[in-house]
Amino acid sequence: MGIGDRPPDSIDELRERNISTECPHCGDTVALIPVHKPINTHDHSYFVSLCPNHKRSYCKPIFAVYQPLNDYIQERYPIPSFSASSIHKAIPASIREDYAEGTRCIYVESFKAAVSMCRRVVEALACDKLSTKAKDAKDNTRRLHELIDLLHADGLITKDLKDSAHELRHFGNYGAHVQDDGLDRVERQEAKGVREITWQLLYSIYVAPFKTDELRKARASKGKP
Repeated sequence: MGIGDRPPDSIDELRERNISTECPHCGDTVALIPVHKPINTHDHSYFVSLCPNHKRSYCKPIFAVYQPLNDYIQERYPIPSFSASSIHKAIPASIREDYAEGTRCIYVESFKAAVSMCRRVVEALACDKLSTKAKDAKDNTRRLHELIDLLHADGLITKDLKDSAHELRHFGNYGAHVQDDGLDRVERQEAKGVREITWQLLYSIYVAPFKTDELRKARASKGKP
């Protein structure tokens, strides 16, 4: 029997497994520090752990549920919170709200809902940046695949980001619509990948230009050409 075929019996065995997850307190992705021997069932291990940043006053103990078969932390408590207020203010408030909601959906394993919200974020940012170009001749919002292509055509995203956005669009469709091809199941890693692409788009379109402008202003204030 391999090490991954059975629950870990000790703290040392736990440390040999993939017990990385997002700390519900500080939000960092960390390797948890188990503080007592796990309590095992036939398919799960339960243990209390600390974030490596636990010396910070806000990082409290974490109760984790580890799944040996797939070697990952399936759940952790308290359930992480993620609010729009923690996202860069260069991003419009309504878009931050949608991105935060999509992230919270991942935390509670609502993966279809997560990718659907990410799809909504991409549509919203495209409408925001493209303005009237986001509408067709009948004043209806264009289909998302057209909006993504327009973002690229206008130089707002790179080709790589355009391709990534189209992949995100497909998964968003799986989450939002009933499929007849059997492709309507969304897994954890797929949802996390969609969220990462969504953040790359938000960063590229809103955050990076904001930071560039701040640097430009700082340079001007120092009298540098």
